[in-house]
Amino acid sequence: MTLSKILNREHYFPKTFRVRIIIAVGFGLTILLILLVFTPFGMHKIKTFPERFLVSSGYSFIAFIVWFLALNGLIIFKVNKISFLHILLFIIAIQFLIGSLSTIYNNIIFRNPYYFEFFLDLQIAVYLTGIIPTIMLILLLETSFYKRLFPSIDLYNNQVAGDKSRIEMKIEDENPDKSIHLFYDEILCISSMDNYIKIEIQNNGKKKKPIILRNTLKNIEKNISESDSFIRCHKSHIVNLKWVKEVLGNSLAKKCIMQIGNDIIPISRSKVDLVLKRIRELK
Repeated sequence: MTLSKILNREHYFPKTFRVRIIIAVGFGLTILLILLVFTPFGMHKIKTFPERFLVSSGYSFIAFIVWFLALNGLIIFKVNKISFLHILLFIIAIQFLIGSLSTIYNNIIFRNPYYFEFFLDLQIAVYLTGIIPTIMLILLLETSFYKRLFPSIDLYNNQVAGDKSRIEMKIEDENPDKSIHLFYDEILCISSMDNYIKIEIQNNGKKKKPIILRNTLKNIEKNISESDSFIRCHKSHIVNLKWVKEVLGNSLAKKCIMQIGNDIIPISRSKVDLVLKRIRELK
């Protein structure tokens, strides 16, 4: 993989409150530990551990607040996907702000006069202390650990160009933090449940736990209008024809039998001919 591809590779940045808190706390605690262990920024002048811990907590709190507000800013501006390059630039900007605020805090605590050399030294130290949590954040975004830890947010970074089944879609919830992204071919069917929808999904040929969102089939139809494999076969069901194993029934009632899970999806009488026609076209 070339450097250009790595830098342009897109990730889904954390949107849930829990993830934002964990990332912000991670940066704050890392800085707290480094300050207590290595005592930079004049921390060695503080003789007692309780006082050193209290002062170090101030630097740690600055890092936590800046990161938490920055991550929430991404949500406010509806930043969804972000390239690896932009992640690095984002981290550099955040660390610079943390260094600037830490300089002010240091001057207040130790009553040091401001001078530019100290500001540069502190900026370098802040960037160095941020290396470990930055690596942890990047690994979190890169690995499947992120999916296992936060199942409400899925990472799909291996989009196959030119393959319509690998086109990605966003399925929204009334609560933006619960909105998800799925590839078309991961969706088996979508069913209506009053004010909610149930999305049956698969991964590598195995059926997974369904996803429940507050939305309507009418809204979902708009999202999947570009795909030839989806059809609203019933007032309460949208089915991915790619995963239909067979259509059974008589002239009065027909139903789709799914390849994975053997789920039975009813077909409205008015849609039978269209469903059969679309299935033949996909073969």
